[in-house]
Formats: sequence, C-alpha cells, structure tokens
Amino acid sequence: MKNKLTDSQIKGVVITDRDLCVVAGPGSGKTRVLVERFANLVTTRKASINEILTLTFTEKAANEMKIRAAGLFEQKGMEQERQEIEFAYLSTIHSFCARILRENAIEAVLDPQFRVMDELESVRLKEQALENTFKERTDEKTLDTFLNDIFWKQFDSKKSRLKSFKENLIQLYEKIRSASVPIAETVNIDDLSPDISSSYNRLEELIKEINDIYSGSKLAPKTREKVEYVLERWNASNMQKEIKELCGRIVKPHSSLPPSQRGQKSTRTVTSPPYEGGERGMVDDTEKIAEDNIDLVLLNKAKTIHSSINLQVSKDVKTPLGALRDELKVLIGLLVEDYSTDIKIMIRDFLANFDIAYSERKKVEGLIDF
Repeated sequence: MKNKLTDSQIKGVVITDRDLCVVAGPGSGKTRVLVERFANLVTTRKASINEILTLTFTEKAANEMKIRAAGLFEQKGMEQERQEIEFAYLSTIHSFCARILRENAIEAVLDPQFRVMDELESVRLKEQALENTFKERTDEKTLDTFLNDIFWKQFDSKKSRLKSFKENLIQLYEKIRSASVPIAETVNIDDLSPDISSSYNRLEELIKEINDIYSGSKLAPKTREKVEYVLERWNASNMQKEIKELCGRIVKPHSSLPPSQRGQKSTRTVTSPPYEGGERGMVDDTEKIAEDNIDLVLLNKAKTIHSSINLQVSKDVKTPLGALRDELKVLIGLLVEDYSTDIKIMIRDFLANFDIAYSERKKVEGLIDF
C-alpha cells in the first residue's frame, strides 16, 4: 500500500529552520519533495547550488533528481542554475566520496586518476593479495597445524578446510573494515584469569548450597537422583587443580604459536610484521610456552558438568541448580575466550599483513574499493 504524502509533508520543502524527516512508502512522492526542496532553496536565494549536499542511494535516483531540478529551473528562466545542476553535489554516497577523494587526491595520497573497482574486481584483488600473503607468511606445516587447531572436527579435507578458512578471513576483514576498527585493536589480550577464578569461586559456593540441600532436605527420590548425579560429576572433575594452575600465572604468555604447540620448547623463525615499523626481516624466537592446554581440560570438565544438570526437580533445589548451570555457561565462555586468544592474535597479525598487501596492490594499480 502506497502512502501518499500529506499537504503538511509537501510544505516541508520550505521549512529550513529544523531537521526534517519524511517517511512514506514507494511511489508516494518523496523524490518530488526532495527535488522541490532543493529547487526552493536555490530559487529563494537561501543557498547556491554548490552549497547544497544531496545524497541518494542509486545513480538512477540521482540522475532523475538532476533532470527534475533542471526542468524546474528552466521553467523559471534560471538558465545559469539549469547549467550548474550538472555539477551539483547531488549523487550517491559512493559517488560523493569518490569526488571528494579525487578533488583532494594529494591529501588522500591517491592517484587523481584512480578508478573505483566493482565488487567482482575487488574480490579478485583480495584473493590475489591473500594468496601472496599466505606464500610470504606461512609454510605448509605451520598452516596445517593451525587449521587443525581452528577446525575441531576433522571430517573435511585439508583443501576444503583451507578454502573455508580463506573465505572466512576475507569476510572477517570486511566486517572489521565496516566497523571502522583498526585491525591492531580487534583482539582483547587482557588476562582473563581473575574472571575465571571468580567464576569458579561462585561455582563452589553454589555446589556447597546444593550439597547442603541434598544432605538436609527430604528430596523426592527422582530429584535426589538428579542432584546426586550432578554432585558426582562435580567431584569427579576435580577442577580446582587446573583452576589454580591457570590462575596462578601472573601474566598469561599468549604466543604466536598454535595452541597444539603450547607446552613445548620451540625454536621458531618468524617474519617480523612490517606494520610495526621498519623493513621485513627474519628473527629467531626461542621461548618456553608455559601452558599445556589447561583451558581445554577445564572446558571439557565444565561442559560435562553442565550437561549433567536437569532442572526438572523440586523447587527447593531448582534455583541453585539453575544458577549453577548459568554460572557454568559463564565459565565455559571465559575458557573459550582464553583458549582462542592465541588463535585470534595469529589471525589479527595475518590480517594486518594482508591489509598491507591488499592496499599496496590497489595503490600500484590506481584502484580503490567501495
């Protein structure tokens, strides 16, 4: 159903002392109102054509507005304005941005004759830059180990996993660019040990509460059985040792090694990333990674206890059991975050180098993307 614009909305073409929003369906006259507003500002001498910025979503709409505005100026005998409309700031957002860059090419460090790539050309250039980055930054053995770390289910072939990984890398890169977040700031490397310790302490409090209810209440047989099952799983997990080991570290030694290589003494030859300044070079990095997949051990234990909780129990124990399940979710989330930080750091550093490679290719070929 089309919403026809009201007289009051159409009169909005002459309102200039406040922000104005016109909301209406397709074909209801929004473009006409915008054109008449544009023309009214010019004919009443409230603004010249080059002082008005008008943005649309499509080239078709922009051209239609220019034709309509030119017709209005011609009707009023405003020949100069009719000619100037062709150079008005009336275009799509992309065209406007390209115009600003072209007019300020030196400040933007761009070739004034740059060309805006279409989507297919941009995809091609990204894929080429990605392949070159892989060749320069990884070897087959390291890449295979890394893929094993991030793909927990090894059902797919290496070729399929690599293809999926590359596609996801480009998607992630685009999301980071769209969010206008510097790649260097995309990974939180804060030590999560205090949060993990706090979550575990809360779990112990809840277990004590549940155990007190279990010991002192006359629970229904089915409820007692379910509570006993949870308590058995908790006692069997004996997470306290790993929690102390994990949280006893003063600083978590996040490394650029895949998680599967942690806990080993490793001599690595890595390429120093150019985005940190200076030229690319090879450096030797020998270090002891003081971690042995504690996160994964704890993660499996926490998930086992979480899956053992059944909330179809009597009211007196349902609330603390529900709280226990919720807190286990918190702990699981923290452990996943802690475990995956090294992977995310590796991906972040790789994307930083890919961004440099992609930007250099665009610069060399005099191209920009949307």
